[in-house]
Amino acid sequence: MNNEQEFLSGIADAEESEVQVRIAESADASTLCGVVENAGDFAKNMRDKVVDPRTPSIACRTKCDHCCYQSVSITAPEALRIADYLTQRKSKLVQRFIYKLNTLNSKIEEKTPEQRGTLNLPCAFLEKGKCQIYKVRPLLCQKHTSLNLKECIAAKPKGFPPGSITEEKAQHVTYTAVLSGYRSGLQKSLPTSFHGNYELTKAILVALETEDAATLWISGQDVFKGCEIKLA
Repeated sequence: MNNEQEFLSGIADAEESEVQVRIAESADASTLCGVVENAGDFAKNMRDKVVDPRTPSIACRTKCDHCCYQSVSITAPEALRIADYLTQRKSKLVQRFIYKLNTLNSKIEEKTPEQRGTLNLPCAFLEKGKCQIYKVRPLLCQKHTSLNLKECIAAKPKGFPPGSITEEKAQHVTYTAVLSGYRSGLQKSLPTSFHGNYELTKAILVALETEDAATLWISGQDVFKGCEIKLA
């Protein structure tokens, strides 16, 4: 195993251990939110430690939203964290987002990522080019970067297939390692819970509309049944 592989394996192991320690102390909704937040912070910190200063600047800019028209895979804790963030805001605002999520879901449900891309429909949380849940956005959204705007424009109607854009390496590998450890930690800490790759729109909608969704999910109920991203 080379140095890079050892480093990334160490990151994954550290994240897995952190998730297990936190959930062992208290398996509740607050802990799940903290686990997701910590994963994002850890990935960013590791990325900052290894980024090559000679790396070209990323092409991503404010209101550059080409990647916000795609299917996004999230975990149950991420959906629960976003729902919690929304419910702490004004009730009218929450209802507006529930309406937008329902409207979008009716158009993209059962669509593959490739089919979703051809619809040219923005994420329900994208408004005037800005993400309305940026502080709690999914880990995959945090991971995403591009070094080439033209590649994003070309990949957008195709659903951003793997390899279609050139990502900043340090961010790509560190976030990938953290995500691996995060998911493994969740599965080992909560073996009776369901751990799927859920589509952002429907999963957050379910989390918002299901009373005590976090408690139910932790106890082993398949709260997000039917929310899985459809594969080709």
